[in-house]
Amino acid sequence: MDYFIKKRFSFWLVLFLLVVNITTITTILYHIYSDKTAASTATVNKDAGKIITTELALNTQQKNLFSSINNAYNEKSNPILDQLTDKRSEMLAELGEANPDTAILKTIAKEIGELHTTLKLLTIEYFLELKKICTEDQQQRLSEMYNDLLQSEGHFKGYGKQYRHGRREGRNWQKNN
Repeated sequence: MDYFIKKRFSFWLVLFLLVVNITTITTILYHIYSDKTAASTATVNKDAGKIITTELALNTQQKNLFSSINNAYNEKSNPILDQLTDKRSEMLAELGEANPDTAILKTIAKEIGELHTTLKLLTIEYFLELKKICTEDQQQRLSEMYNDLLQSEGHFKGYGKQYRHGRREGRNWQKNN
């Protein structure tokens, strides 16, 4: 009898330790991934401003106006981006549950959709403000940049990709230089 009790105890102990290890590894991987995402977002935002001012060949006055437009946009959009990150984390946490509640997941998905809509409307406002400070030639180039960006939305194939490692080839709107 003593042998079976010890064997059962050992089984449950090993199972408990296995679950704890899997949870720990998952948590570590999650934090590593989320830190990389936050760092890359900051880099993308900084690089996007440089790319826009360079590609549009903005003069000093336009750069100053662009900077204020860009700062206002970032001030409004960053809290939304933070909320999107939180909602995605909530969704992942719920999906990680033993029995995920689909009602909660649907609610989170709706909230993410509403935040995306708000962000898109802010982005439209931002681009229209930027267009106002551009010359006709710059507006044409900006329109081509919008087109390129929207065609690759969500896939990071847009107008920043060709700038990695100092290369500037690959997009039609750049060949006009």
